Amino acid sequence: MGALCHTGIMLILHTSDWHLGRTLHGASLGDSADAFIEWLIALVRERGVDAVLISGDVFDRAVPPVDALARMRRALRELTEITTVILTSGNHDGAARLGLFAGLLTPSLHVVTDPEAIGTPIQAGGALVYPMPYLEPDLVRQSLSDLPVQGEADLPAPLPRSHQAVLAAALRRVRADLEARREGGDERPAIAMPHAFVTGAQASDSERDIQVGGVPSVSADLFDTLGGEEPLAHGLDYVAAGHLHRPQDISGASVPIRYAGSPIAYSFSETGATKSITLVTTDDTSVTDIEVVPIPTLRGIAVLEGTMDELLADPDEATTASYVSITVTDDARPERMVPRIREVYPHALVVVHRPSQASSLAPAMAVRASRDPREVTEEFLRGRGRADAKRTGARTCPGRVGGASRKGHAVKIRWLRIQGHRPLRRRAHGRLFRPSRTRACSSWTGRRAQGKSTLIDAITFAPVRGRGPHEGRVEGPPAFQPHLGFGSVGGGPGVRGGDGHLPGDPHPRVHAGGQEVAA
Repeated sequence: MGALCHTGIMLILHTSDWHLGRTLHGASLGDSADAFIEWLIALVRERGVDAVLISGDVFDRAVPPVDALARMRRALRELTEITTVILTSGNHDGAARLGLFAGLLTPSLHVVTDPEAIGTPIQAGGALVYPMPYLEPDLVRQSLSDLPVQGEADLPAPLPRSHQAVLAAALRRVRADLEARREGGDERPAIAMPHAFVTGAQASDSERDIQVGGVPSVSADLFDTLGGEEPLAHGLDYVAAGHLHRPQDISGASVPIRYAGSPIAYSFSETGATKSITLVTTDDTSVTDIEVVPIPTLRGIAVLEGTMDELLADPDEATTASYVSITVTDDARPERMVPRIREVYPHALVVVHRPSQASSLAPAMAVRASRDPREVTEEFLRGRGRADAKRTGARTCPGRVGGASRKGHAVKIRWLRIQGHRPLRRRAHGRLFRPSRTRACSSWTGRRAQGKSTLIDAITFAPVRGRGPHEGRVEGPPAFQPHLGFGSVGGGPGVRGGDGHLPGDPHPRVHAGGQEVAA
């Protein structure tokens, strides 16, 4: 170690996306996380690593389970005894909780979750390390803005609502600090730790979608220009990226950009991807080597497809010990399919049947995307045995009330309010229908648990029986049977009560057309 320090050669370990507390299709991954942490600590000690960079998502959710907290505490305690650790918050982490005691930590542990800290480097491993927590555009577009001041509030205009805009602003802070240091003669290698989706990277199913305005990514060349117009003569030397779970290098920039990836596979889409950490060797002025070190896997993942006979005949020992997703392709679903599969593959987490031959049953009806919605509704109703469903005027809801002999009588419900008790005995009432002057159908409004979805389901799927030339009745499901009569009453739609009930209240009240009727 003395020789390494004397020559200026340093070793920095890059990892990310531990996602402690995560499961794989319900299976606990705690043992796999423990095995990775033990291996990592041994590697850091064996190789004499000078700094460990963890680029976000150390936990899988903002409020991690107790066992995940204990696991992380143990890892940080043992790592900080032998090296310096720098970690940032990702889009899964609760930044405020993770960074609560950041200012009280020992010099060997740095937790950076505050976007305002971007641009201030941590000097570790002979390099200038610029931590960059995950930047949610809606939360930081004002605080990171470097646009001109506007309005009476004397605040800069907010940045555009995009990942590209907020990361560019953050990198301009890094650029300003680097420019000042380079002018002062500080040529130490510079490393950025962003948590973002860089264009050109390959995603997997286990990453959370971070799209804003339909665009989840940022361009790779941002790390060359650092948000400016031209690159610096000596800018960044390495980008230790986090967020994507598949280890990979990103092209499109002159500076090396690498995702270390997650240490454990969190979805079957990661099958075939070797998990790894990255060791970055630096000298006094630059990165001299980038080494990828594979992570030993406690339990692998595999995706299998075939007939039952093929899957059960002479299985591979390594596969039977792995977490497996299996698709059975027999023409008919095999008897006792799942138990027989799990007798051979005890860690089969997904077992589905998908015949290799496509079904010969043609769909009953073809729906074209360009068809009028009312036409599609009529076709659906005819398929339900309501052969005389007719289209009505542009300002009337499509559909028919009454029996076959009462065709053509359609109504537009101007408003409907149902009042009752929820199972928790809290009063629930409100206006569920609200008239619309610009749409053919009324909209449904109201607070939570007032029965909107139940009424919609009942009216959509229940049979309609006629009671008169201008009336009808909807019969709902057993859990809630809203026998709601409706029709043209007094020049406008009205409602008659039936014998339905809400759970917890056998006597709800139905209001319609300004009247109240016992239901």
